Amino acid sequence: MKLRFVIFTLSLLFSCGPRFHQPLTDDLVTTVGFPVEKEWPKSLDKTAFERLKKRAEEERTTALVLIHEGKLIHASNPLGKGHWNEPAFAMSVTKSIVALALGGMSDMGMLKLDEPLSRRVLPEWKDDPRSKITLRHMLNHTSGLDKKRASEAARDGGQENAVINLEDHGLRARLRTEVGSTFEYNNQVADFLSVVAKRAMPKGQAVRFDDYLQLTLFRSLGVIGAAWIKKDVSGDPFAAGELMMRPIDLAKIGQLVLDEGMWQGKRLVSKEWITEMVAQGSPHKESYGLLWWRRGKRNPDKSLQAVWGYEANGYLGQYILVVPEKRLVAVRMRDPRRAGFSEKKFNYETFKQDVFTMVGLSKSDE
Repeated sequence: MKLRFVIFTLSLLFSCGPRFHQPLTDDLVTTVGFPVEKEWPKSLDKTAFERLKKRAEEERTTALVLIHEGKLIHASNPLGKGHWNEPAFAMSVTKSIVALALGGMSDMGMLKLDEPLSRRVLPEWKDDPRSKITLRHMLNHTSGLDKKRASEAARDGGQENAVINLEDHGLRARLRTEVGSTFEYNNQVADFLSVVAKRAMPKGQAVRFDDYLQLTLFRSLGVIGAAWIKKDVSGDPFAAGELMMRPIDLAKIGQLVLDEGMWQGKRLVSKEWITEMVAQGSPHKESYGLLWWRRGKRNPDKSLQAVWGYEANGYLGQYILVVPEKRLVAVRMRDPRRAGFSEKKFNYETFKQDVFTMVGLSKSDE
């Protein structure tokens, strides 16, 4: 309960960014990144969409955004409390955005996906078993490192209000399993990626990861009002899920993935990185890439028969779903300030299935 109260309080502090309360007009939407499509696309099932919208309301959704062929076809707040485009916590969708930013760093040679991080970035690990850990291991959740986050360690030590040091905590994390041997979803490692990124930047030019993200990817996409929880002694952001963004900006992230790293005619991330990011990330988890999920139809043995879409998701039921075949991006958010914190009750676990049904991929088992 204390953690949820802290999240609620911080959300109020960070929710002072620009808000768009105007009606959905051509001028407004063009300003925020997408033109408006006035006709409902014939390739999308309108009846299935109405069912999706009704389910979104039942699941206490505060933002439902659909982009088709690069145009906005729907944007609403089904719950009716607040505006559809107000910033809210992206939760673990943050991880998927971090993957794109790290891709940009990889494209510039600052990071190498399969190079042991101990060689250039984390020399402290050079002479122990962690020396084998690569960026890929961190992105596909097979690093084997301990999962306890820095904030959890502080609470366990009776220091709930203690200053947190992400760098120190991450460097001291020990192995639980052999590197590369097991898929284990790991928020601690995801948090630590902000430190890895900062250390990988050229000497004399290193900035905090949130500043780097704002100056590069976010600036290019026209992201407005993004903010992070800051609890670290050095101001490093928790990269696992403490980012606030507008729903329309999450749609831009999805569109960037759909267009294989291109945004409005400009390449922001290499096609090679996007391809690698949404491919199977390790032999241990077929439905996971590099901080992105892979969704589609499953065989009777539960293996993936066909991958229909790529998904970023997070606590409370935050979603970016990209459906390449149908040129669709779907965003769903639930702002806890208006819709409550209950994950299990209003997580909208069938969101992806409802979207797949709307685009004619109706036999999804994933």
